[in-house]
Amino acid sequence: VLMAAEHSPDRSRRTFLASFAQLGSPAGLILATLMFKLVSNQDNAVFLDWGWRVPFLVSALLLAVGFAIRLSVQESPDFLAEQQRRA
Repeated sequence: VLMAAEHSPDRSRRTFLASFAQLGSPAGLILATLMFKLVSNQDNAVFLDWGWRVPFLVSALLLAVGFAIRLSVQESPDFLAEQQRRA
């Protein structure tokens, strides 16, 4: 939330734009429900053999995407300005 607020280009809408970070939990719940629906449609033998692994593999991909996004985000302009002011 803090990163979203500090990277907001419009200071007057910071709180509104930072509120979108709170959508991560409901979005994760929806994705998990959809994945469960997708996997549970398989035959029971297929699900027990390898189907239960699919959600874990997809989550590993999402983890890699999230990690790449986090590595690409630079320090916020506010933080850099505060560092320069203190120096």
